[in-house]
Amino acid sequence: MSDTEIVDDLPLEADEAEPRNPVEEALFGLIDEAMDTSARSLYAQGKKVGVSDIGGCREYVRRLIADEDFTDPRKNFMAAFMGTAFGREFEDAYQRRHPHALIQQAVEVPLDLQGFQFVLPGHLDIVDPKLNTIIDGKTKNGLAVVRKSGGDMQHKFQVTLYGYACVKAGLLEPEPTLALAYYDRSGVEQAPHIVMWEWDQSIFDAAIEWLNDVVYALTQGEEASKDKPRDWCYSFCPFATACRGGDTDVEGLIEDETIVTAIDLYKDALARETAAKRDKDTAKKELVGIGGRTKNWVLRWVHINESEIKAGTRRAYDKIDIRPNRG
Repeated sequence: MSDTEIVDDLPLEADEAEPRNPVEEALFGLIDEAMDTSARSLYAQGKKVGVSDIGGCREYVRRLIADEDFTDPRKNFMAAFMGTAFGREFEDAYQRRHPHALIQQAVEVPLDLQGFQFVLPGHLDIVDPKLNTIIDGKTKNGLAVVRKSGGDMQHKFQVTLYGYACVKAGLLEPEPTLALAYYDRSGVEQAPHIVMWEWDQSIFDAAIEWLNDVVYALTQGEEASKDKPRDWCYSFCPFATACRGGDTDVEGLIEDETIVTAIDLYKDALARETAAKRDKDTAKKELVGIGGRTKNWVLRWVHINESEIKAGTRRAYDKIDIRPNRG
């Protein structure tokens, strides 16, 4: 399991300036050290392209293949660590219920593109031969975006390439079922969001075309498409300064499907919020002076006294308090 986001609360510079107590000394850098030795990190440190890189950023992969030097060593592993720890428990729980399942199955995806021989390594979360299915678990900080988008295309590429490798290795029958299980790492949403589909050749072809774009740029001595926003690059990419250092503040066309979906979702939510506020104000006018029960709700009015706040005085007002009717 993997997913990336933010981390260490204690900046290195501040930490060097102030002595740490023994507990801080014992814990400082622990997450980074653990993830530095993970299989995925070792692939990256060795400038190896893995299955999970396909569908991410084409320019990142081009620079990996070209064996360019990292300019921004990455030290923000918390979300990846949490995803890995969650994944271990998730996979073990699945295997306890389904002992026949293969967990963290190592595979290799051989590809020959424009004369470049690729052997992309990867580790599958769950291979279930009885169901002829691959299940890959992912953690997200909230599931609203992935629920609306139907799953990240990078994740679909990853699982599709895993399916291709499993069929070639004889682990699964042709045209397996592929599934992504998204879990909310914040813990707010308890149920996973499952994205599942039967083998789709068009997704495999799109993944190959994506990698072909990288190879073309490499053979032509050009930069490939920079598929991630610049701020994301400076947070997570080890090539950020070399790749984006000359960029201006003018942003180009955003094409990343997850980000486009998040923007659409945010705008939709704003529109719903505006409509909901209008409906709330309309309903409130109808409920002035009303109190009592319906079949489902208990309605009462609550008076909020005037109070001093830093910006001035907050005026007194009355608000509606509606709660489930449990009696």
